[in-house]
Amino acid sequence: MATKEEIVNGLRKELLLLQGFRTASSEQAKVDLGEMNACFPNGIFPAHGVHEIISLSMADRPACSGFISAIAGMLMKNSGPGIWISTEQRIYPPALMLFGITPERIIFVQVPRPVDVCWAMEEALKTEGLAVVIGELQELGFETSRRLQLAVEKSKVTGFVLRHLPRRMNPTAALSRIRVSPVRSAMEEGMPGVGDPRWQVEVLKTRNGKPGKYLMEWVDDRFIPVTGTGNEGFTEQRKIG
Repeated sequence: MATKEEIVNGLRKELLLLQGFRTASSEQAKVDLGEMNACFPNGIFPAHGVHEIISLSMADRPACSGFISAIAGMLMKNSGPGIWISTEQRIYPPALMLFGITPERIIFVQVPRPVDVCWAMEEALKTEGLAVVIGELQELGFETSRRLQLAVEKSKVTGFVLRHLPRRMNPTAALSRIRVSPVRSAMEEGMPGVGDPRWQVEVLKTRNGKPGKYLMEWVDDRFIPVTGTGNEGFTEQRKIG
């Protein structure tokens, strides 16, 4: 007969599975975030859920788009296409090839109002053939986030909400909230141009996990840690009231 502790641990594992988290034995990680994996339960990024990506300055916005694109490329590698929904087109599709995404595999949807972004994202997240759905929204209410999270429970699609300059950091049903800032690239000596993309990534909250802050670089289709003092970025800080 199972002990009380074994019953509790079994129920905890079942709840994690229902919430989009996976154990190492139940599913091989689709997304390898390097050192950042330690923030999530069982050291695995919960791909079957919705995540908030926070941009707090104009410089942060393209950095967030690049970071999301890197993860989307991993998700789409051996899976379906993706959808990117916004009220204005800011992405240069050919640039996505840097992150392993051929532009024709991303469907860009432009809608007139934020409420239309919410509706389109919810409907897209119900589509099982997709690998990832990205929606750009300044504000994300709890009820809206809950609908988005419920939509992925059957489809197992990954959702990202890119929140640019949010007025409030209100509670949501998203599995994680991550702030992304740009960091200066390292130049190879004597080489012109720009270096590999770098970010300062701060996991502000994650369900059943722990927060953390990391310096990351995108090299050869993977995230690697940045050592030294490469975290002197050029983002302006903005207080959220």
